[in-house]
Amino acid sequence: LYCPVNDPTELKEIKLTDVKRVLRRRYCLQNTGVEIYCQEKSLVSELYLALADNSERELLVNLILQQESVTASDRNYNSLPEMTRRWQNKTISNYDYLLYLNIMGDRSINDIHQYPVFPWVIADYDSDQLDLSDPATFRDLTKPIGALDEARLQMLKERFEEMEDPKFLYGTHYSNPAFVLYFLVRVVPECLLCLQNGHFDHADRAFHSVKEVWNNVLHCHHDFKELIPEFYEGDGSFLLNEKRLDLGTREDGTVVDHVILPPWANGDPAEFVAVNRRALESDHVSAHLHHWIDLMFGYKQRGEPAFAADNVFHPWTYEGGAGAMVEQLYHTDCSTLAQRAQILEFGQSPVQLFHRPHVPRHMPAGRRRRFNGGDANNNPNGGGAVSSGGKNLRGQLNKTGSLLNPAFTSSLNSHHTPPPAQPQPGPGQQSPLPQPPPPAHVPRRVVDGMDGGRSGGENPVLNDVTSLLFRNWFKPRLGARLLFPPKIAALDVN
Repeated sequence: LYCPVNDPTELKEIKLTDVKRVLRRRYCLQNTGVEIYCQEKSLVSELYLALADNSERELLVNLILQQESVTASDRNYNSLPEMTRRWQNKTISNYDYLLYLNIMGDRSINDIHQYPVFPWVIADYDSDQLDLSDPATFRDLTKPIGALDEARLQMLKERFEEMEDPKFLYGTHYSNPAFVLYFLVRVVPECLLCLQNGHFDHADRAFHSVKEVWNNVLHCHHDFKELIPEFYEGDGSFLLNEKRLDLGTREDGTVVDHVILPPWANGDPAEFVAVNRRALESDHVSAHLHHWIDLMFGYKQRGEPAFAADNVFHPWTYEGGAGAMVEQLYHTDCSTLAQRAQILEFGQSPVQLFHRPHVPRHMPAGRRRRFNGGDANNNPNGGGAVSSGGKNLRGQLNKTGSLLNPAFTSSLNSHHTPPPAQPQPGPGQQSPLPQPPPPAHVPRRVVDGMDGGRSGGENPVLNDVTSLLFRNWFKPRLGARLLFPPKIAALDVN
């Protein structure tokens, strides 16, 4: 039983026999979150909770796992290197791998503050047809969004030089609650109204045209947002104003209604998503996606590599970056509550999963597929190696019970090692980028020792995390999910 603080009259019950997974999560840059997955038939199939501190989180997790009726496995999955190897060998799709990295990076569709982040991959929103064999069709994945426009980047660097510590290039993040709901306003308007005190945003700032959004993130000095999974999965219904919402009228007299799609989508949201997905799985993106992974989840996320890659955000967006201040965020005085709200609303970077350059995908010349034209069997997805929403991998999982090969070689170990020591500045020199303090040493998931040394031991709650990846998260019941994790007012696990 649990009773949310935000609705003390509501009492919800979860049967312990329904609990299938309990995942430790990060919330507000602190290890205080818990994500509970139950059977689909359960009254509450998925639940994301934010507790007061790490000790309460560990108490809750341990109490749940100690119950005899809870059947959580205590196996420790070495899944990150294995999934990387599968992606490298084209056994799983780019989409599935990115979704998996988001899960391991503590991003969840059940937490609007850390929603899964996906890249822009198409740069052409004017053509009637896309040529997915032409590199000019695609965005440069070696650079963050903020560095794609050289003129804007130079302006940001000049501002950076004039700043006092802590310095940062980008004043807004690539993913935060406002950006997520900006895209999903037509599906979950109640969440945006809650975020903005009962009002929709001004019509001229609403999600009105895909081309307009791309131009903004390419040139505006304060817009660096990446995309969400819905751009690559589903029927595109989030682009339609099926609820007939009054989203306002723009200054030029245009009424904001359905999202205006690029010509190559032929006015069909499903076609728009399908083309985006084909672009994501194309040879060009497959050959360059590891660079974007380095920026979001890898060694270019922090420190000197981030500075060299023009990938520097405010320190409060990184785990450990807010220092001792974050440890005080759950006190009740107004100043710390305001700071906590700023961290939640500004955006949070994923957990850093890799500390060395990510391996590229194998692209043998004789086996390349053209996803825009199909393969030799006229399969528009280019063959069985690229799945649609993980269907192929789901089939393997159902047959074997696990996606893991116990005898797999550790060929990726060289890419999953602790970060090398940063060179120390010489006499009279200063490091150009302040280094955030390391995260607190608390129990977290164990992924082949690749959790940055933060684990306090084996984590019995990481059971079947690979099967968790392939649940159909993006059904139309998104609006019913707990997008804002509740705090616990009362709890009984007996």
